[in-house]
Amino acid sequence: MASPTSNEHFAKLAALYKTIDSLTPTSTPQEFEAFAAFFKVLQQQQVVERHILSQVTTPTNEGETKVFVEMKNKLHVLGRTVDTFYETAVVTFDAKG
Repeated sequence: MASPTSNEHFAKLAALYKTIDSLTPTSTPQEFEAFAAFFKVLQQQQVVERHILSQVTTPTNEGETKVFVEMKNKLHVLGRTVDTFYETAVVTFDAKG
């Protein structure tokens, strides 16, 4: 089987962020539960804007692919808009995706 390309990894990460960005404080409990306990904090915040500043993929010695994405976000937390929030996400994809 062919190894996924950088664009395929970026697409997977973009799909994840699209799901996260669709969650709001008024999302149903089932929508939050489907995303696991780690994301319970999203019940108190919402990403209003997400701007990708840079993104890079790099292979690892273990045959995995690491994706680095630098973002500039605008957050709404507990009903208030907070100052610009810079975030760096690092995701590792193995053979299973």
